[in-house]
Amino acid sequence: MDQEFEEDVEGRGSLRRRILRWFLKVCVICAVLSGLVAAGVLAYYDKLADDFDIVEVGRTPSPSSVLDARGDLIGYIHTTNVGLPVEASQMADVLKQAVVAREDSRFYRHRGVDYRGVLRAWVRNAQAGRYAEGASTITMQLARMSFQLKGKTLHRKVLECRIARKIERNFTKDEILTFYMNRVFLGTGMKGVEQAAKGYFGKAAADLSLPEAAMIAGIIRAPNGFSPFRNEERALREMRMTLQRMQELGMISDESAATAVEQRPAVQSEELWRAWLRDRTKQRRASYLLTAVELELDRVLPSRRGSGGLTIHTSFDLALQNDVQSIVREELSEWEENNTGGPALESGIAVTEASTGAIRALVGGRDPSRSSFNRATSIDRSIGSVVKPFVYVAALASGLLPGTHVSGSEISSDDIPWFAGEWSPVNSDNQYPSLVPAIEGLTESKNTVAVRVGEAAGYERVRGILDAMGFGRSDSSSGEGETRHPSLYLGAIGGSPLATAAAYGSFLTDGGRQESYFIEKVVDADDALLMTRQESLLAAQALRAPETWMMRQSLLSVYRSQVETSGLSSEHDRWFGGKSGTTNDFRDAWYAGFSERLSCAVWVGNDEGEPIAGPAYGGRLAFPIWFRSMTRASELGYVSDPPQSPENSLPVKLCRESGNLATAACEAAGLSYIEMVPESLIPRELCRTKK
Repeated sequence: MDQEFEEDVEGRGSLRRRILRWFLKVCVICAVLSGLVAAGVLAYYDKLADDFDIVEVGRTPSPSSVLDARGDLIGYIHTTNVGLPVEASQMADVLKQAVVAREDSRFYRHRGVDYRGVLRAWVRNAQAGRYAEGASTITMQLARMSFQLKGKTLHRKVLECRIARKIERNFTKDEILTFYMNRVFLGTGMKGVEQAAKGYFGKAAADLSLPEAAMIAGIIRAPNGFSPFRNEERALREMRMTLQRMQELGMISDESAATAVEQRPAVQSEELWRAWLRDRTKQRRASYLLTAVELELDRVLPSRRGSGGLTIHTSFDLALQNDVQSIVREELSEWEENNTGGPALESGIAVTEASTGAIRALVGGRDPSRSSFNRATSIDRSIGSVVKPFVYVAALASGLLPGTHVSGSEISSDDIPWFAGEWSPVNSDNQYPSLVPAIEGLTESKNTVAVRVGEAAGYERVRGILDAMGFGRSDSSSGEGETRHPSLYLGAIGGSPLATAAAYGSFLTDGGRQESYFIEKVVDADDALLMTRQESLLAAQALRAPETWMMRQSLLSVYRSQVETSGLSSEHDRWFGGKSGTTNDFRDAWYAGFSERLSCAVWVGNDEGEPIAGPAYGGRLAFPIWFRSMTRASELGYVSDPPQSPENSLPVKLCRESGNLATAACEAAGLSYIEMVPESLIPRELCRTKK
């Protein structure tokens, strides 16, 4: 019995040892795997950190200059990061001590990340049940400020830590502290301690007293909330807490602390500070161009986000931009004076150099100081009849010629056999001719003709061209894809003025749409080239050159008809072409077209998408803006020889009924006409229609 008991005990002991050994092995494996994962994560974030130019940390914050194509100054960006940088010797010692005491007491002992501080913050936050204390060191804050790292995410925090370690390897502690104190935000538009000293106390940072220095250091954690301009009592409380911390760390004596705590620094008025700021700093003014440049720069040079000190050369023409902006204000004000009611009108205009895609003007609205939303680039509104030239050019590729007869009668189900729904578009003049030349249907913007022309081309061909031209989803699209609808032929598809201008530029470039751009090159403060525009590439070649040439000639005629209707004329418009567009209930008015060099699209409407007061046809509301803008562009020198036919074009006698070569019977029936046709599009057959 005793032997059996001993064997049982020994067996259980052996089992426990095996379980313990297994458990230890699992722990070791987990530890090794965790270490490998951690090493991999750190290696990944070190690689991300390497993408940031560490030199930027030490650069003096300064605004970036934006120049137009002529070298004229458009304005400044990155002005919010600009202060009055000073050397360490120009900062009072008590100020540097106060900042270290309040923000990072172990600054001179850690290597960018204070792991003891991280643990302390984690414990206190856990006890409080909320985010009550942060653990960012001065170096981590400098990384965040230098590279505009945003968001309270784990990804941002880890990246910030790795960049902080990189900063510590490249700069001394005193350099890091100086960089930080020149960048830190201190409320009411103040960047850096020199601006704060001048703003709050009217003196230099080198001349600050101990209480003044402690007050500035106390502001850092909540610049607007602790600003003495906004809440002097809170500012005093933070000053006293900073002094207490300096005393605990042995930076100041008990006597100095006791004396300073009782003082109440004299804070000057906020009005004096704002007046000083207006007089001595480069303020950014509201501008659609500057906002567009800043957004694009963040996209193409993310590592320089907000850093400043750059010179950005753009394709914009400031003279044209200002003139077009003035034209918009004048025309919209005049329209509203004569047509009252409805929301305020807005407009978006893009003017591009067709051969390169260079954007010369980009008017995002009526007044950038009233609304910063850029309607030239960001709206996606139905383009209406502006789409019709692309529908017609698709039909030209299918054999239709401009003089061929097309029915203008009302649409029936037989006209669109693939569409089962009830749909019958109307013509704006309520006239439905039995037969009209295709070009006349375009000139008079007959919807019924456009639908039949679209059907002659085929829905898929039209849709493909619109995709290649950069237009958005059709109005019948859903999240799961597009529902085919013939309203596409009439412009039930979204677009912006910039996309529309780029598309119309294809009529000047034998069918190739150039990718639009406006940043030519960017250089830094040392004149080192950071980026330059590559040679322009075609974004799409959806249109063949012969059909494009024919449509270009047609749009010259369409434009002349619009001029006759409007009564406008100019010595510069001999080679203007374009098309108006109006959407249902007069919600959107468009005009898009080209000169011999430029393409331009104008949209007018309101941000609410409500009907525009008055019969707001594109030809009445958008066209005058387009006409005056393009005329002004010509006056500024945007003229050249018109583009030539891509191939030999010949006068050909055609039959309006069949579209083939006319015969004597066609001529006798009054159906023959002469058209200039590119050689590759000349029909090869005689008309065989019985007359």
